[in-house]
Amino acid sequence: MKIIDNINTLLGDDLKASIRPKDKLKIAASCFSIYAYEALKRESLSHF
Repeated sequence: MKIIDNINTLLGDDLKASIRPKDKLKIAASCFSIYAYEALKRESLSHF
């Protein structure tokens, strides 16, 4: 298991490195906003 504190290791960077087309992602966190999800989605789609 990897600890992501969003200071030394960024969640967005880790997700961008590991998510591939057709992967499914579930996030259960009170601090992950829909705005962060949309930004990640737009950026991820631009790489494929």
